[in-house]
Amino acid sequence: MKMKILGLIGLSILMLATTACSMDNTNEGNVNVAGGEDELLTLFVAEPSDFIEIVKNRFEKKHPHIKLDIQSFRTGEEWGPGEFEKYQKTLNTALLSGNGPDLVEVGMLPIEEYVDKGMFMNMAEALNRSTDLDKDDLHMNVMTGMGAGGDLYTVPVSFYLSAFIGDHDVLRSLDVNDDTWSWKEFREASQTFQQKAAQQGEKSRYALANLPPNRVLYEMVRDNYAAFVDQEAKTAKFNSSDFQEMMQDIKQMFEEGIMTAEVPEDGESTYYADFLISVEDVIHTPFSYFEQPSLLQRPHADGQTGAMKISPGFQFAIRDSSPLKEEAWAFVSFLLSEEVQELEERDGFSLLKSVNEQKLSDIQQQLENGTFLLSDGSKPSVEKAYFTRFQELLEKADYYGPMEVTVLRIVEEESQAFFNGQKTAQAVAELIQNRATTYLNE
Repeated sequence: MKMKILGLIGLSILMLATTACSMDNTNEGNVNVAGGEDELLTLFVAEPSDFIEIVKNRFEKKHPHIKLDIQSFRTGEEWGPGEFEKYQKTLNTALLSGNGPDLVEVGMLPIEEYVDKGMFMNMAEALNRSTDLDKDDLHMNVMTGMGAGGDLYTVPVSFYLSAFIGDHDVLRSLDVNDDTWSWKEFREASQTFQQKAAQQGEKSRYALANLPPNRVLYEMVRDNYAAFVDQEAKTAKFNSSDFQEMMQDIKQMFEEGIMTAEVPEDGESTYYADFLISVEDVIHTPFSYFEQPSLLQRPHADGQTGAMKISPGFQFAIRDSSPLKEEAWAFVSFLLSEEVQELEERDGFSLLKSVNEQKLSDIQQQLENGTFLLSDGSKPSVEKAYFTRFQELLEKADYYGPMEVTVLRIVEEESQAFFNGQKTAQAVAELIQNRATTYLNE
């Protein structure tokens, strides 16, 4: 299950974008459907889901005068060549016709393109007016993080977190402040640890492993995308000295043995980047790497954030021209209800703080009772401060900003020539600059 979810995250995470558009023209915040003929509400999804079927049945029971018709694009196990493009074209045609589905599951789609064309309803006003939802209990950084100026064009039903995990025993011997540290400070701290290990006759460790240098560059540019690309102006800054220095720093870290593309043995790496796809993973994942892990912010540039990154699960949007906006919002708000958020079939973290907090409380109780076991059968020792740290990082978690996946792929592809010693940093930077500029202005 985790591999399937990670695959979906990998497909959709870089399609996320913040954007602004016109305000919603509906005045309804709640729904009270009573009497009259049944309303047929249509929901378009990429593929069938047991979770959505369960929600459909519960929703119709709660709203007997609304019938939900789920339309799936495909039923196969895997996407074939060109099938995703066909799926997107099918949805585009339906939405542009003005007679498309009332609701769309948009997790795999370039959401900003639809928002820019005014196809999706801004649900911010409906949320603000709602008396069915306790907004103080919602993770608003997850709810509104993808919109600009408080807009709300999509609503996720769950989310996952990209975490940066370090060895607590190593970190407490170093002067590290992960709230502000840069990649330069990350490198210096790693060098200091390696020097101490050598002096004490201990085995050296890599800082990061299992990532080739061009992929490390990809990750760094993704984390600091706005520093190199102006999405609105469609301009790039890869021919800057900052970008060339970034490439040179990465190359030097590999040459110094601070990083490696090799898969590490147990105890050979000080840091790991991984996804937390459930509340249980707050313990399972970090403690599978270290006996005493620390949850950290990633190294980042000034003005940027190293916070955990949010990757939403299923996301739903309402067609702006739908005649059934009221009923569609009833379905979206039902997704955020305690009834749905507590379903075992819902993957990921809940949008409700209370649901996540209860699960964390249950885990703490299991830890105290000695009944919480890791995958190898061991019992982790977890201090309360660890849970406090997680809650702090959860509140700070944010989305990646607007970015083009193709630009990141250009960076990854072309930088290989520098890391292999075939081209200079300047030559590669100019090549990336030209290709990125051409793509951004197509």
